[in-house]
Amino acid sequence: RIVLMLRRFKKREVTMRDRFITRVLLPPFLLLMVIGGLAFWQLNNLLKDQAVDDLIIAAESTAIRLEREVAIRETVLKNTAEEISSIENTYVLELEQLEKNRAGCREYYLQKFKFEDSPEGVCDAFIKNSSNSRPSLAIIEDIYIENAKSLQSNEIKNINQRLSAYKLFFPETVSILVTGEDNRLVSSAISGDTEITPQELVDISITALERPVKGRIISTANAKLAIFAFPTTTGTVLAAYDVNNANYIRPSWLSTPVNNNDGLAIVTDGSKNVVYPSIR
Repeated sequence: RIVLMLRRFKKREVTMRDRFITRVLLPPFLLLMVIGGLAFWQLNNLLKDQAVDDLIIAAESTAIRLEREVAIRETVLKNTAEEISSIENTYVLELEQLEKNRAGCREYYLQKFKFEDSPEGVCDAFIKNSSNSRPSLAIIEDIYIENAKSLQSNEIKNINQRLSAYKLFFPETVSILVTGEDNRLVSSAISGDTEITPQELVDISITALERPVKGRIISTANAKLAIFAFPTTTGTVLAAYDVNNANYIRPSWLSTPVNNNDGLAIVTDGSKNVVYPSIR
């Protein structure tokens, strides 16, 4: 009878333990598992959303920097074009005045056979540069040619200074082209072996009279160029940049708030064509 009671007690103990586990311990444990799963799922979604938000911020900040680069280049490029046009206008006016003085001095000399006391001082430049030689038509022609060459040399020098200053700020520049009225070529500078002619660039710059050209890509055998062209008060100005130059685009990408070791930027143009597919 004692043995039978022990067996009943043991069986009752097992039943109570099972009830305690299933009714007391198991429900909170299952609830914790469900809550933990939901929390992990929510955290995973939150991390994904945060990663997407970070990429959006990175893309937007990069786009803003690129737009700012374009805006800065546009401003400086237009100013450079205005300065070059001003240099050319000054050269044209000075050359016209020189030709006017030449014609007036010739006419005066044929009448008086001297340079002194010429009307409106048309012979003053020739007196100053004649080295006290005897006045003659030959001296007028020689000094005219000499002064005309000097004016042209100064024009080229001043324009090259403006172009060099621009490339100093933007070393990725391959070409700058300035046109005046009626698409007349005012200045053209192409550096490097790009296999592109000024006329090809003039054809592109003509379209800038109607709408700006921003980021048109031209691929040659030796280079890949990004073309920007804008209208000016006297014509158009165009710049071509070497896409593969380390100074172009990449500084803006490197300053983007994202892990550059894992990030890949793809820049497209207005038609959604990939322009810079591997900026890492």
